[in-house]
Amino acid sequence: MKFKWSLRIASAIATCAIVLMTPQLARSQSAQTPLPAVARSCINSTFVARYSLIGTTQVAGETFYLLETFEQGETAPEFADTLVISVANQRCRERYFDPSGEGGSLSSAIPQAAARQLTLQAYQREIAQVGRSHVQQTIDDLAADAQGVVTWPDEEVWAIRQLGLRLPANVRVAPQSGGVQR
Repeated sequence: MKFKWSLRIASAIATCAIVLMTPQLARSQSAQTPLPAVARSCINSTFVARYSLIGTTQVAGETFYLLETFEQGETAPEFADTLVISVANQRCRERYFDPSGEGGSLSSAIPQAAARQLTLQAYQREIAQVGRSHVQQTIDDLAADAQGVVTWPDEEVWAIRQLGLRLPANVRVAPQSGGVQR
């Protein structure tokens, strides 16, 4: 329950973006974004039929990749899973995987600086796909659905502020829960 809001915001925005952009997605679904071979080795092909690279960042000599993944036969955006893998010293690690769609704080699994940059890139992608006003409306709707004070992960709030989007008045930053702070 503590991870209730994390990537749910970006996932809701992504869902709307994909629904609105079906013609463009039909063209891009067949082509997977190239990743270094060492990074691809962390993707479990038994469960992941295709993926899309959402963002990448480097922190302390480690490269982090944020991926949207789909199981075999899944194409609907609401079934996308979130995967973060990292590569350091030619070794890859799965750092975060959310197949349940519950969302979680990336900074509970990776350094806060990496979580912030990957979340920022996810928002930038959505703004490019559906527009700034649609992203703002989705943020407002998610906060309003909470009916009271709601806490969102630091990286979500940070990215919203970096992009000059309006943070709803009922949103608070979730306290850090012993996540990775490198």
